[in-house]
Amino acid sequence: MNRFFWRLYATFVLCLLSTTSFGLHEVLLELNHAQDWHPLHDIDGFSQMENGITFDCNGSDPYIISKILNFPAAEFTAIEIEMKVTKGSQAQIFWTTDGQPNTDEPKSQRFRISADDQFHRYTVSLANHPKWTGEIRQIRLDPSDTKATVILRSFKIIDFLGADVKVNHFSPNHPFVQPDEEVILTASLRNEGDQAGVLRLQTNLPSSVLKSLDELPEKIVTLQPGEEKTVEWRYLALQEGVIAAVCSWREGETHSDEEKEGTISTIVQVIDIEKPAETISLQDESSRIDFLRGGMGFGPTCFSLKKNNEWKQVAWMARIGTVRIQLEDGSAQNQPILANQFKSENEDHYTFSNSWTDQDNREWNFELRVRKSHVIPNAFHFSYRLSGEGQLLHFSGPELYIGERTFGRKKDMAVLPGVEYLDREAVSSSDAVARPPVRDHFMPHPYKVAIPMMSLTYDNMLISLLWSAADAGAKEGRELSPIFGAPNRLDGQNNHLFGLFLPPVPTFTRENEDTAFKPYGMKRDEPLEIDCIVYLTESSDPMDALDAWLAMDQRENNDEPSFPQPIPAPRGYEEEIVLSRQAYLTTCWDDNAKGWGHCAGWKAYPSGGMLALLSLDEFLSQNENDKNVLRERIELVKKTILEQRGPAGLGEAAGCHVMNFEPAFYWGVTENKLPQWKQMAIGLERSQNHDGSWGFHPGNEQQKN
Repeated sequence: MNRFFWRLYATFVLCLLSTTSFGLHEVLLELNHAQDWHPLHDIDGFSQMENGITFDCNGSDPYIISKILNFPAAEFTAIEIEMKVTKGSQAQIFWTTDGQPNTDEPKSQRFRISADDQFHRYTVSLANHPKWTGEIRQIRLDPSDTKATVILRSFKIIDFLGADVKVNHFSPNHPFVQPDEEVILTASLRNEGDQAGVLRLQTNLPSSVLKSLDELPEKIVTLQPGEEKTVEWRYLALQEGVIAAVCSWREGETHSDEEKEGTISTIVQVIDIEKPAETISLQDESSRIDFLRGGMGFGPTCFSLKKNNEWKQVAWMARIGTVRIQLEDGSAQNQPILANQFKSENEDHYTFSNSWTDQDNREWNFELRVRKSHVIPNAFHFSYRLSGEGQLLHFSGPELYIGERTFGRKKDMAVLPGVEYLDREAVSSSDAVARPPVRDHFMPHPYKVAIPMMSLTYDNMLISLLWSAADAGAKEGRELSPIFGAPNRLDGQNNHLFGLFLPPVPTFTRENEDTAFKPYGMKRDEPLEIDCIVYLTESSDPMDALDAWLAMDQRENNDEPSFPQPIPAPRGYEEEIVLSRQAYLTTCWDDNAKGWGHCAGWKAYPSGGMLALLSLDEFLSQNENDKNVLRERIELVKKTILEQRGPAGLGEAAGCHVMNFEPAFYWGVTENKLPQWKQMAIGLERSQNHDGSWGFHPGNEQQKN
């Protein structure tokens, strides 16, 4: 039978089975042997083993490239990979075409990996990728974004992926609700496949706490490839309680369809904040925290600022903390923490605690100590402690819902230094900045965070969450990871979300996820701790929290900073300039070459970057004799560069890492270098690592040493 008949037959059977079926795939190629690939970069030990192709990734940008393939992109639009990876958070596929024979970022697709040293199957649809066109010549695979060991068991190029509908989020419209309030549970869906898909969704909640307002609790949704939709269920809160709301889903139009299925859960908390059983307050000069006790213990917590002699609510915590545990059967147990025990050591220091037994009959203990800071006005120190024995998936606290029940998602500015700097209209993790997953900064890699603090301002009120720089050197699994949403699009709520959690990104938890892919093994005698400060003050500048962050790292007893004190400078500014000038004019100068060596022992030559430094020194110098000496040397070097390399030589970057292209601007010869600078910029874009960095790859033995 010819190719056309089999394609028609496969399509017909697909329609009969279900719109979500994976159908009958036509496999074009299987690249399952070492001879099908060439190890190109950061790869060692590339060899064929019984269980697949095995190799080590020895850098941050490892990749292998296939043999010449030559197949039509329009007819084969998906790739299926089965591999085992020990470390990393994402992989990437590149390709070359008959018209574009080089790999580059636009012709690529990232996908997340499970780096747990187990085999996983990954499917990548390229049907809707704008650059998957023409004749595909080669495929490049970047199996990880860090050093790792990889076993590639299977790599298939197939005709289509089918439907791949994912339930990405499931959450209530408020972090907590009051009796007689309406609760809206929302699930967000996305079809990441290349065929239409049907999803059946249903929620099951205890009728004693919530009453369904929907006639049909089951929702049936059809999604086209790449389409996103939200589904809502409406309930009425009847009485106080904390429940785990579960959304179950199944692909297929009927219950008889044998398709993928699963569940996703969230926490719904009902408490009467107007009439709490008890309120415990902790107050400073112009800030206050109110801990509210409901029928099940202390949970909702209100943060307020005093403005114009009036207390303004600025944020809420829905509960004291959240813990998620992996049970022995592989399922997860969500445990919202409400404190049933409270003690006050003094009016400035409170302790909340709770103990519970999980579904595997293991005991867990939780404690939160809150006190006013000894060194920062209007700051409150939160110290969390979790102990138990088992597999931990998530431990968070505090989670601040800023603007909840007051100003909502409004803000003047919000900052997560190094990651987000947002004005009034800007949105964090915005499509205006980049495409997913690069755009997403909900739970960023810790290397991206310049200062461990989050701040938001609205109407001259500043709310900030600060944690210690010392945590960066904590034992593996104990480095704090931030949660940042301004506004809170993670839960689809009318507020902003700041929080901290463990186990951290990226060692245990993937970037932009809050549940560990590799559970953290808890030991009873090795508790986990989260220490941070909530800072509230009147200010319109979110960076005013920086002074509080610098002050927070002072020792408890004597208030001495634990930051290392800077070593006194051996020379003043003017003395340093004179010493550096002497190095360029005499010590490092090679009179024969009329230039400098980039490193000791390297060949000397006239460098445009060094020329720029001398020009800057001459411009700033106040001594006429020094200026004359510098001018003479500048003219000599410039003349030599022009004689040897022409005007373009003034714009070369080689020889100096401090200054690069400035001489081309100083002497007006940029037109000679613009094409080359453009190619350099393109090269930098292509060589950028997944985490935004550029690694150093020595090009010769001199650079290696």
